[in-house]
Amino acid sequence: MIKKFFIKYLFWVIQLVSWGLFSAFSIKMAGILDGYKGFFVLFLAILLPGIITTSILRWFLKRYVSIKKFSFKGALKIGAGIIIAVFLYVKTNYLFGEIAGFFFRNIAINRESEFAKMGANTVAMYASYIMIVVGWTVLYFVVKILRQYYDSKIDRLKLKDKIRQAQLNTLKGHVNPQFLFASLNDIKELMLEDVSKSRAMLTKLSEMLRYSLTMNNVNLVRLEEELEIVESYLELVNIGNTGTYKISLEIEDVTLKLEVPPMLLTNLVEIATRQNSTFQINRDIKLIVRTQNSNELQLQVMYSGNGTETKESNSLKKTITQRLKLLYKGKAIFSSVHELNYTTLIVLLPISNSKTRQDGVA
Repeated sequence: MIKKFFIKYLFWVIQLVSWGLFSAFSIKMAGILDGYKGFFVLFLAILLPGIITTSILRWFLKRYVSIKKFSFKGALKIGAGIIIAVFLYVKTNYLFGEIAGFFFRNIAINRESEFAKMGANTVAMYASYIMIVVGWTVLYFVVKILRQYYDSKIDRLKLKDKIRQAQLNTLKGHVNPQFLFASLNDIKELMLEDVSKSRAMLTKLSEMLRYSLTMNNVNLVRLEEELEIVESYLELVNIGNTGTYKISLEIEDVTLKLEVPPMLLTNLVEIATRQNSTFQINRDIKLIVRTQNSNELQLQVMYSGNGTETKESNSLKKTITQRLKLLYKGKAIFSSVHELNYTTLIVLLPISNSKTRQDGVA
């Protein structure tokens, strides 16, 4: 809240602080302190001319001078603004000096302040006023350039973030169209044999589609939600196969509330079902989820197969790798290990990034 306030009203904060310090310093150096009432009057008499003058100068510079398209004409405008500001500063300074003098003569201590006696038309005073206004102008442009640099940096980061999120949305594991068409055909054939089962399978397919679409703008979901989709996926795959895929789970209870990218487990299991063009009878898939070193979540999908990869499984592996890289910025690891007739897919995720649901960019 405070940070937003300072960012929004940065100019006025700098105005009050800088002119306030300058006013206090001027009074101290001039040795014209007349008690707290006198100090307050003198403080305002120096502060207000500075703020009024530089605020007008700021309005002029914002309206007629562009930093992005700076030119010789722009430099002339800055010079003209400084001359006008110096003139205004002299007049307002003299006016407030007279007001301060009136205060000291008639209200405060019945004598004329040394401040009121200061001449405003001497060469030395004009020179000092020119230095003050020029110094303020330089400070104004320095702050403005830094502010524009900061804003452009924020804009670049936001754009980069949007691009990254767009890439993530593209890479998210939506329901494979081939799987969708195959499932619909299998369910259509199943209707001739078992209407109630075909209805149940159709419901599971619609739930998968809904899950895939609703998770488009979400980067993390609870593991227990993802496990339900994995189960639905395997039931649908088993409809049209001569054999069946059987999945066994080894899940640590503590991991069920942790969060993983949506469709990640489903994609891993899909790779396991796409290793060969022909299906084996009663093919086993084992899913292991556990914590490792107290700060990592380990996902393992073990399945029978010699590691021969199809075009689809290769594509899924590349998608998973790119997606994890974008989402976890290199802190997640995806690998596969082949041992005799078994293959194991391993994903390591940092637990610190998996505790709280995050919509949009993680």
